[in-house]
Amino acid sequence: MAKKRLNKQQVERIAKNQAAKLGEENAENGRIIKHSGHQIIVETQGGDRIICHIRRNLPPLVVGDSVCLEKDADKGVITTLLERKNLLKRQGRFGKAKSVAANIDQMLITIAAKPIFSLFLIDCYLAAAELNELDAVILYNKADMQDDENRLSSLNVYEELGYPLIQTSCIKNFGVETLNEILRNKASIFVGQSGVGKSSLIKTLLPDEEIETATISEKQALGRHTTTASYLYPLSSGGCIIDSPGVREFSLGTISLQQLFKGFKEFSPYEGQCRYRNCSHLGDQGCAIEKAVRLGKIADSRYASFQKLLREV
Repeated sequence: MAKKRLNKQQVERIAKNQAAKLGEENAENGRIIKHSGHQIIVETQGGDRIICHIRRNLPPLVVGDSVCLEKDADKGVITTLLERKNLLKRQGRFGKAKSVAANIDQMLITIAAKPIFSLFLIDCYLAAAELNELDAVILYNKADMQDDENRLSSLNVYEELGYPLIQTSCIKNFGVETLNEILRNKASIFVGQSGVGKSSLIKTLLPDEEIETATISEKQALGRHTTTASYLYPLSSGGCIIDSPGVREFSLGTISLQQLFKGFKEFSPYEGQCRYRNCSHLGDQGCAIEKAVRLGKIADSRYASFQKLLREV
């Protein structure tokens, strides 16, 4: 019996199905571990690290993104962005939001005696952590250096709010074991000013990795940027750590008043409790937030940060 001839549509459909099947055979899932400019490195589920290009119709990708790629020899093409758990952003230059990393469990806000830490910057990071439903830890690095007691005591407010405060020192190898326990089985991102020692801490945790570090500028007491792109390092104990570029300021961008309240968790009980519905929370009569500050239920420094952010948003 003679074979039935296929029409043009049937031939095209079979070819399309074969191409799709071939794509599936070459496809593999992975995670972006480095993104610098046009170069993206993906670590596949099999442990291979592949330099990839991006298919044009995809949204901007970041470190931590789970993706599907098609491999061709030692290179690949990212074809699909898989669903994100979350996406951490910060306000970039000219008011444009800049994505930092995705699929994070906790944020390690790294500060030090030098460069001098800013309570406002800490509060901005904590607000970002709350809005993204991340655990937050304050990491006081270079604990071997002397610091003003009054400045150190200003950090007590965060412990009272339930945020862990850990002191570490790469020189003295102090607090590293505690830090390792906090990092275990979690996707963690190190954030903070340049020069606070984020890369040095990661180098201490992962001595076999090639991580560039540098001292701070003695002239200006400001950090030098040694991390110019976010990089993800898998941990043998489970989880991973992301080293992000240092910043001197961090903006939440355009958010609502309700979101800002969520970012300051001790403020939430007073939302909607002011005398006037349109209270500005900037000195209006009958403001419940201001009353809580006077009664010592909200720290002055936190209220000052809240007001500053409120004027921005």
